[in-house]
Amino acid sequence: MRAFGLAECGDYEQAEEAGGAALALDDNDARAHHAMAHVFEMTDRPDAGLRWLHAQAPHWSVETVVSTHLWWHLALFHLACGENEQALALYDSRIRPGDACDVADLIDATALLWRLHLRGLDAGPRWHALSAGWAAHIDDGFCSFSDLHAMLAFVGARDWTQARRLEQALVLGQSKPTRHGETTRQLGLPGCRGLLAFGLGNHAMAIALLGGLPGEVHRLGGSHAQRDVLHLTLLRAIEGIRRPQRRSQIPLILVLVHVYLDLRRAKVCFSIDHFQVRLDPRSVLQLNHIIDFCSEGNRNDGPHQYNYADLLFRLVGCVAERRSN
Repeated sequence: MRAFGLAECGDYEQAEEAGGAALALDDNDARAHHAMAHVFEMTDRPDAGLRWLHAQAPHWSVETVVSTHLWWHLALFHLACGENEQALALYDSRIRPGDACDVADLIDATALLWRLHLRGLDAGPRWHALSAGWAAHIDDGFCSFSDLHAMLAFVGARDWTQARRLEQALVLGQSKPTRHGETTRQLGLPGCRGLLAFGLGNHAMAIALLGGLPGEVHRLGGSHAQRDVLHLTLLRAIEGIRRPQRRSQIPLILVLVHVYLDLRRAKVCFSIDHFQVRLDPRSVLQLNHIIDFCSEGNRNDGPHQYNYADLLFRLVGCVAERRSN
């Protein structure tokens, strides 16, 4: 557990040493193998991760608490090596949930299929089984990390009915005085709406919602490696919005509205003078109204929100150079 904690804190060298020390004491310590998998993942060493997990498979692959999850890590290493078919084969043979599966298995299966989906691989009817599995958990009201993966499954299956059911459940749940209510307000609902927008092809909306998630996204739960699915989806939305044939179709002012609504929640003050942006006069007027409405006289305590706005302006093909003070 110490090795895993060190890896999540970004101290990968010490994490690898701690994992190795634990395995020297007990080479059947499945949690230590799990920590090592995270070290290889976060240090971008998929080849080494493949060799390690294959060599150590007799110690972690059969009836351990992380066996399915480590098959998932193995599949991620195959993806990082460009071996999509091998990853899909692992899904079918080791990761695909059975009839009586728990949420952890649903999360692993969904996360893998979604990564394959982002790479353009059609998972076919596999999505429908996952969507059916997640439908029973729409009203759990327990974990935003699970909610996000449920939305991934519904979008992957193109099951818009269940996706809207989940969205409405989160709209109702965000007002509850619970930890789940709080994380739903801050992270779960905007994150799920961002994934839904991505699935519907609204890349501008997806960028605004996923890119605008607060810095404390770790409160969703899961590991850095698991939460990376949000970053990968954001990057794919960016690729979609930058395609020349689509750029003229992007409603720029809509993107800016969502940017500033997020900034309003963060109590950020902006002025159009912060940027030099190539916009028509009507859009500039609209933007100024939005800024005035959203700022409410508050001040920014840090630079990250400015950087986020810079990014969004560039994504839609505008010039957004910060003026030096």
